[in-house]
Order: sequence, then C-alpha cells, then structure tokens
Amino acid sequence: RKRSRPPHRISNTHTSSSPNNSWRKGRGMGRPNTMMRAGALKAKTLADSGSSFKFGRFSCKATQLFFSSPLCIGFVNLRPILPGHVLISPTRVVSRVADLTDEELCELWRAARHTAVAMERHLGAEGLNMAIQDGEAAGQSVPHVHVHLIPRKGGDLARNDEIYERMEDFDGRPREEASNKDTAGGGGEAPGGGSAKKMKLHVPPDSERVDRSEADMEREAGEMRDILLKTYPEEEGGG
Repeated sequence: RKRSRPPHRISNTHTSSSPNNSWRKGRGMGRPNTMMRAGALKAKTLADSGSSFKFGRFSCKATQLFFSSPLCIGFVNLRPILPGHVLISPTRVVSRVADLTDEELCELWRAARHTAVAMERHLGAEGLNMAIQDGEAAGQSVPHVHVHLIPRKGGDLARNDEIYERMEDFDGRPREEASNKDTAGGGGEAPGGGSAKKMKLHVPPDSERVDRSEADMEREAGEMRDILLKTYPEEEGGG
C-alpha cells in the first residue's frame, strides 16, 4: 500500500540556511557575541596585567588592545589616518596573507567584520574603509599582516579617493623608526632592507600626523572595549 507524503511546508523565514541570519542567532561559525565579548574581556585583562603584544618586531603595550584571542588581536593606531582608525592583526607575527592558516584568516575577517559593525553603531560612521597592504610593494610598513578599519562619514575628506593616497603614505612604525626610511634620493629603506620608492602624493604634513601619547591610546582602547561589550551583550544562558 502506497503511503501518502505529508504536505510540503514552505517557510517564509530563512534562519538555518541563511548565513547572515545564522550568525545572528549564534549558530555555526558566527556567535559574534561570544567571540567579541571574550576578546574584549581578554584584552582588558591583558591591559590590566601590564603585559605586551608583538606588532612585527615591535613590542607594544597591551593597554592599546581592544580585542584579543588566541588567533587575532585588535589595537588602536599610533598615527591614525582619520579618527577611529584601528588595526586587526593575527596574533602570530605573519608578514603575508598567503602565510596565514585558514583558521587565522577566518578569525581575522570575523573580528574585522564584527568590529566594523560596532564602530558604525557607536561612532556614528556611515561606512568604513577595510584594507590590507599585503607586502612591501603594496605599501606595508610593518611586516605583520594587518587590516585597516577606517570609519568614514560623508564629506570627511575633500576628495573621497584621498583615503588611498593617505594609506600609501601610512607608516605604522614608531616615529624614530619611520624617520630612518627617508633618503636623499626620495626612496627609502624598507623594513626588510632594499629600496622602497613611493609616489609623490598629496598627504597631510607630518605636523598633522604625530605619534599619539600612551594615555590617549589607552583611553581609546578602553572606549573600544566598552563599545564591543555594548554591541555584543552576553547571550542568554551564558553564551
């Protein structure tokens, strides 16, 4: 005897199949609340302990961290291009994207995405520039992969494409290190040695791009940690 099939039910919601909804509901590789809260709280613990982290060969104070996980870190910028400009890096010092493990690459962009959401929500940003300078020839000043997150608002620059010119001139090294790159010929000594000539582009004068104080960076990192905790509250059931 042939059994009749139950009627096929069509759902007008896509909670299990849609990746955008699945991470909002805390399933699969999403769970941004758990990930971002843990990262912000870990960063605060490291900051309070007086420890440090590595950015390339430089040792930086953990008070500059707003996010920390076994695979990824987020920290404020010594010399931001625009207000709110922060960096997301793998915890392990890796110079090129191709050398990241799949797990590191995934964590890097998850942290960047969820940090960007928090920045737009709490800093009044209308958009963001998210960029990687992958290698010396691409303008990378510190041989450690890092994603630039730069909050943007309409009219913040006279020409919108000026952001790329500013990134071309961006140098994440401490001022005393960066000043050694210039030579009389207009080129420079790259972090790994060798010539690194740059195009002559319109960028802000050095007087407008000075190294910030440790207190200023510590304050901003604390504000960023608070922003992440507000954006990603503790999930029901302790998740």
